[in-house]
Amino acid sequence: MDQSKLFNNCRNRWANVEDYFGFASAALMQAAKSIAASEDKSKEEITQKLELLKQYADRIAKLDVMCKSRARVSKELFNKSKDAPLEPGQIKEIYEQGLENTQQTVDQTSTSNHPELINIERILQKVSDGMTDNDIEEDLTTQQAPTLCPILRCALDNPMKNTECGHIYSLKGVIQLLMHDNAPKGRDVPETIAEVPNHFSARCPQFGCNKLLRPSSLKRDFATELTQRQQQGSAQEPESVEIEDF
Repeated sequence: MDQSKLFNNCRNRWANVEDYFGFASAALMQAAKSIAASEDKSKEEITQKLELLKQYADRIAKLDVMCKSRARVSKELFNKSKDAPLEPGQIKEIYEQGLENTQQTVDQTSTSNHPELINIERILQKVSDGMTDNDIEEDLTTQQAPTLCPILRCALDNPMKNTECGHIYSLKGVIQLLMHDNAPKGRDVPETIAEVPNHFSARCPQFGCNKLLRPSSLKRDFATELTQRQQQGSAQEPESVEIEDF
């Protein structure tokens, strides 16, 4: 296997690890909502458990930053090795510099803006403000995940969230929209957002929304995807069968 393929495989592996952390963060949020709506726990118990989840979310956020940095190092090695193989000394220099930058990024990055941490903090505040279990549960259940893509008008598939407005679309739909509004006719439609030029943009198709969507503002929506998988798993569970006595 040549160098460029090896480094590209490394980049893809780090991307897969990022996905695991994305699902872990989404699962933590589900747990936080469930705990906040518990009827059999005291306010102190709920707060204690939410604080623990907040610590886990903070660790995941830091590990996520580290993975993204490692992926960037692999991408740099991949790009520089496409034209000609790198010497061992060059690889070592790029890798060590990347590791140093990674640690600096982790040390300097504030995880306070991480979405899951913000949401858990919001839930903690509601508990602290004395909202009842029913109030919290009602407030949380109003934020149900969408089921239809506003572009394709069919079931969401590979959900992507627009960080500008929070609306969610299917991966295929949002790529088609960006290409339709910006690319010349006849151009091949890419399969991933990473292949869409960064300067492409389109207006959010959600009725009444004036925000724009761009490749840089779109991210994989792990929370919606996790909910979809859970619903599919429940739908596929076999019905209980009563076995008659012989």
